Amino acid sequence: EDRYNWHLIPGVIAIARSALAFTAVDAGGSSVIGGREAFVLSVRRAVFGSYTDVGDWQVRLVRAHFSCEILQEKSMVVTGGTVEDVDAKTWDVSCCCAYGDQSPRECEDGEYKVCVAEDGVKYSAVPAADGSQTLTIHPTGSLVEQGLF
Repeated sequence: EDRYNWHLIPGVIAIARSALAFTAVDAGGSSVIGGREAFVLSVRRAVFGSYTDVGDWQVRLVRAHFSCEILQEKSMVVTGGTVEDVDAKTWDVSCCCAYGDQSPRECEDGEYKVCVAEDGVKYSAVPAADGSQTLTIHPTGSLVEQGLF
């Protein structure tokens, strides 16, 4: 199992803060994204965190266990790319077209890396504004959403 591959290392490892961070909200303003809901993905950079043109930024969503070099998840369609200000850009994300048709369908639930290419070419993963490393798509119709525990 994976838990046996981890070992505690004494001390502290300092990691520099990421210059970019993402947020995702659905149409109702909730950060809990369900599988059938379109949502808005925003990427913001810390002031003076980098000096790239926000208009060049590209984004892709890939399964968490893959590298950012993998192509976009086929069940998600990322459109838009609206420059909000000199440090932020937003994209509309919807679920459809997984098998070549245009009918809406559910995005596969799970964990996704948000990968950003500041230069429009080389992608790297960015963390969420809350510090988490992935975007979670929750299953539609789950027991929690139905209020059953």
